[in-house]
Amino acid sequence: MKKALNIKQKILLAFLVVTLVISAFNVVSPIITHAENREITVFSWEDYIDESLLDTFKEETGITVNYYTFAGNEEMYNEVIKDPNACNLLCPSEYMILKMQDEDLIKPYTIPESYKENVSSYIDGVFEDLGFYTEDNKTYACGYMWGTMGFVYNTETITKEDLDSWSVIGAPLLKNKVTIKDSVRDTYIMAVGAVYEEELEALKTSLDPLSKEYNQKLTEIFNRRDDQTIEKVEQFLQNARQNLYGFEVDSGKNDIVTGKIDVNFAWSGDAVAAIDEGDTAGVTLGYAVPNEGSNVWFDGFVMTKNTQGQKEQDCVEFLDYICSPESAVLNMDYIGYTSVIAGEEVFEYVNDCFTAESLVISQEEYDELDEEEKEEYGLLNGEYYSQIDVDLYGELVYGEEVYLQTYKIIDGTRVDDEIWEVYKTDLKYFFDPTAENDEYVVYSTEMGRGLYAQYADAETINRCAIMDNFGPDDLSKINAMWNRVKLITLSNTTIIITVSLIVVLLVAIALIKYRTVIFNTNGKIQSRKERRVKKGYKIIKTEKL
Repeated sequence: MKKALNIKQKILLAFLVVTLVISAFNVVSPIITHAENREITVFSWEDYIDESLLDTFKEETGITVNYYTFAGNEEMYNEVIKDPNACNLLCPSEYMILKMQDEDLIKPYTIPESYKENVSSYIDGVFEDLGFYTEDNKTYACGYMWGTMGFVYNTETITKEDLDSWSVIGAPLLKNKVTIKDSVRDTYIMAVGAVYEEELEALKTSLDPLSKEYNQKLTEIFNRRDDQTIEKVEQFLQNARQNLYGFEVDSGKNDIVTGKIDVNFAWSGDAVAAIDEGDTAGVTLGYAVPNEGSNVWFDGFVMTKNTQGQKEQDCVEFLDYICSPESAVLNMDYIGYTSVIAGEEVFEYVNDCFTAESLVISQEEYDELDEEEKEEYGLLNGEYYSQIDVDLYGELVYGEEVYLQTYKIIDGTRVDDEIWEVYKTDLKYFFDPTAENDEYVVYSTEMGRGLYAQYADAETINRCAIMDNFGPDDLSKINAMWNRVKLITLSNTTIIITVSLIVVLLVAIALIKYRTVIFNTNGKIQSRKERRVKKGYKIIKTEKL
């Protein structure tokens, strides 16, 4: 028979139980708190993500994303240099990724599954060539957005043919009607294209413009930064500067929509935004990549060296989320740039945005046709298009120019026959190079506008170069050149007059501001000793520190 506990023993036992519970809670609590308050810090560009994705990601995973934006690559880089723990992920451009990789500021990490499954094979090949992948299934960078650089232009005042060469920057046609980037790398690339125009054009006659050899040679030319090239670039920019409306970083989109300028040197994503804004304002804008070629750029997410353990896992989980086709579509629709993701959902989105919808009839309408009428339609991506007349295709401009015979079916009767000019752009190079049919063809009634800005055709992409990371010595020379280009040079006489006026102005301001201190009531200049008596207080003694 067990002996019953007395009152004191019961109280002591209760106290011990409570103490053990509290102790256990204190041990477990930090783990629970950590799980509920997981967070990562991400640096990226301004207006470069649909921020609803950050909220949804937190709801689904419990991971908070502290998202900070910057105006450029260098700002993000400088923050990491100042504090290596400032962020876990950042989204720089390809040259900055190479720079940070060389400086051992970033680390390889596990490739997210959704990225591995859905990234464009074209992008994947570029990242492999750049050395971003390691042998143990890790990467230094996951691509995010990509595109080209070219001209946005007002189609009412400028034609695509006017913009065949970068040298048009200095032409009288664009006097005070063109802006270029206030960015040394981007503008340097443009200028290289202009100064080596003849050599770049000659490549097309000696090499197949769709070959890898052609792209390699073109890339070598665009990456020249020897002293002679820098000198030529400076001379071109000094001359072109007299023709500019100005340098800009983000104002070009608004300036061209409002009519201040006719041409803007722009990133393709900004071109898409400008074209959309122009449509809303009743201004038709186009996008062109000059014949010499251009820069194809990439932004990607890299992980800082000190991101370890749970933080690293959370970062990979975040990237896995935003690299899904569903997230890619939301991002593209929100910011106007082009995702590196190439899933079926992405192509459906592109097709919906740019296909000439008036050329399509529904399955139900098709079923109502007789056999003879059905022969005039072709099936493409699950929709029926009026038959393409391949015998009427025109020259290769932004894809093949073809003609579609279209009409409406009303109550089973064919009406409103029309012939449409339609531009056929095959995007299999991006979505699936192994496709043997027209599975990834987009038919659009608009040439050289939004579709071309988002997804240039294969020929255009092959005449675009990926830029190297400029080393410190080359960068120093190019920056010095850039400073000279942007410096306003004045004659000696003008400088002397300007400096004299500034000195007179400063003296006048000083006399007005300190007149009560400098002059006594009789208008005489006070001595230093007299000026040391202020507001009723007399300085008895002064000491030097």
